[in-house]
Amino acid sequence: MSSVVAADGARMIGRGLQGASTAVRFTFPSRRATTEDTPDPPARHPVSFASVPPALDRAARILVIPVERLRRPGRTVTLTALAAVSIAMEEAARRRSAGVSTPDRTAPSPTAPTAPPSMAAHVTVALPDDAPWGARNKFLPAMVDLGIGKHDVADRLDLIATSLAAGRRRALHPAILRRYETGNVVPRPIMRAFGPTPRPPSDSVLAHTSFSSVHRGPANLSLGEAPVLFTAGFPALSLASSLSHGVYTIGDTATMSVLWSPGSLPDMDGYVDLLGDALSTVTA
Repeated sequence: MSSVVAADGARMIGRGLQGASTAVRFTFPSRRATTEDTPDPPARHPVSFASVPPALDRAARILVIPVERLRRPGRTVTLTALAAVSIAMEEAARRRSAGVSTPDRTAPSPTAPTAPPSMAAHVTVALPDDAPWGARNKFLPAMVDLGIGKHDVADRLDLIATSLAAGRRRALHPAILRRYETGNVVPRPIMRAFGPTPRPPSDSVLAHTSFSSVHRGPANLSLGEAPVLFTAGFPALSLASSLSHGVYTIGDTATMSVLWSPGSLPDMDGYVDLLGDALSTVTA
């Protein structure tokens, strides 16, 4: 057993040295390329009601809907779902700033613009098959502006689509790929030991929620003797957000999911109702 542990330790140290060497080799070219060639860094936004570290508890809710509700001419499932999330989060922020509990859907929303002036989502975007990438899962984060304050749904959708496209372009830039690829070869214990210490947000954040969109193919799966009718997933919470969203499709069924920490965000049960109302607005 001790020889196995020693061998595993040696392999981890070897990978760590390789990763450190790669990091040093890429640090200066990557910084130079990032400064000269890459788009501007993602914008920062004021903190919102969700910008708090999560407690130890978790709560989850799902909305199961026909996927055709999300597929509209000129829109992807991801874009429609993101627009619904943006409307729901804006309304939740207004109600919370006015002291209105989110479960009370009949309470009037304040007329003053009390939501943050801008909000964003941390969206996972897939990399193309030919992208240089050593990890098995080929995706990177994009920070997407949620179009807060855009009262016309079409304008909100356009802004979100433009921001999502810009986030994808930035994620595919060679300097950005190199930066993340360096992290793929450094073992997690070494990154945790020598990397920056995560801290809760103070006055600004890159994103207020995490969002994931996954298509899981045709409805040809089964669990024992029963067919799989729908599928869901729940992106992880972070120190910068106690609220996450996902949209997952299989066959002709879509599931919009919400995950939050009740210990950090109490009275959130009614948020799913706000999300359902927002979805009706976007797909009307």
